[in-house]
Amino acid sequence: MLSQHFVERVSRLFALEPNKEMRKLGLDLLESYPSYTSIDGYAEATTLPENSVDLIVVGRAIHWFDAKKARAEFLRILKPKGWLAILQTPCKDQELDEAIKQIRKNENGWDVDGDKAKLIKTPLSFYFGGDDFITLIFPEIISETWQEFFGRQCSVSSAPVETHPLYPNFKKAAQEIFQKFSVNGCLSVEIATELHVGQVLPD
Repeated sequence: MLSQHFVERVSRLFALEPNKEMRKLGLDLLESYPSYTSIDGYAEATTLPENSVDLIVVGRAIHWFDAKKARAEFLRILKPKGWLAILQTPCKDQELDEAIKQIRKNENGWDVDGDKAKLIKTPLSFYFGGDDFITLIFPEIISETWQEFFGRQCSVSSAPVETHPLYPNFKKAAQEIFQKFSVNGCLSVEIATELHVGQVLPD
């Protein structure tokens, strides 16, 4: 999703993805672009050479990172005074957000222990090496049908798959939320794209 915005704007792009299926999706979509290189790697172990990258861009996967190891790898692969951009898309509707959190529980088949939202969040300043970065916020309202709303809930890695015995519970709970907050079969969700960008300072 990130790479498709850069493939025509940069001379070389390295797309890191540890998941085989997701890597294939990226290749199917973007391998025809000469700038695109797909890499089986992690934020903590990119396999890229030292001082080889001008800009690192991170999407919503940042909460999976081992912060100390990822920062060390960022410093290793970035050129001197290299840049880091971190993108986040939080829901700004607190009532809707809280309602969704309430159905993410064991009795609905949700993997509570593996939920990335429960992980301790490292301050973004840690990755930059200080507070000298800028944040730009772009508010937006998206509209979702039931299928789109439920698909987004199921896309979270901790959500139950369709074959899970408690999947019907999760679907029913999600339907109740959609019915409560939607109007004429359409749910308007207030979100924002947050862009945090700055140079990565050495230790």
